[in-house]
Amino acid sequence: MLIFTYILVLVPSVPVLIFTTYGIGGWIGSVFLGIPYLISIVNSIRLVMQVALTDPGIIPKLKSSEINYNKTYNVLYRKTEELTRDDKISEGRNFFSLKQFKLSPEDTGASDDNHAEMLSFCKTCQIIRPPRSFHCGSCGVCIEVHDHHCPWVGTCVGRRNTRFFVAFLFWTGIHGLITAILCGIFFAVKSAEGKPLTLVNTVTF
Repeated sequence: MLIFTYILVLVPSVPVLIFTTYGIGGWIGSVFLGIPYLISIVNSIRLVMQVALTDPGIIPKLKSSEINYNKTYNVLYRKTEELTRDDKISEGRNFFSLKQFKLSPEDTGASDDNHAEMLSFCKTCQIIRPPRSFHCGSCGVCIEVHDHHCPWVGTCVGRRNTRFFVAFLFWTGIHGLITAILCGIFFAVKSAEGKPLTLVNTVTF
């Protein structure tokens, strides 16, 4: 489906880049309008790639002998001052470390403490998942802080790529708005010139 996303971005954008900018201001319009518009196209494509290629937060299917899979676990998020930073690992690994959680007291359940969250067991992956993690049937894995599976980028949107997905939606929306404005200006210019809006007049340099 990723190829269809490229088609949806490029098919309307390329004619606007080639013909519409020229139709508004000639070769000067092609330069001063075309270059920023080209940057907008490239930025949209870049963000699609960034969403698709970034690990959304896949939870490895690893089992531990220290975990009782028949027991219910409740965890609390550690406060910022409780977190310890390991300078030997990367910033990303520090940020996504599971050390951000701590087990709640044995006598504290999720129903008794509004801040405690129950860990769920995935029957497919056979693992206990962190809070807000869900199994994706399309990807076949559990995703941490799972939002949804997006067929347009061919992957899930989760903890590690949500910021790129939001940026893609925002900048692609801006790109669509710019496209609509340029087309509106183009039709206004052609109407002011008194030329019929035929295909020949539209694409003739």
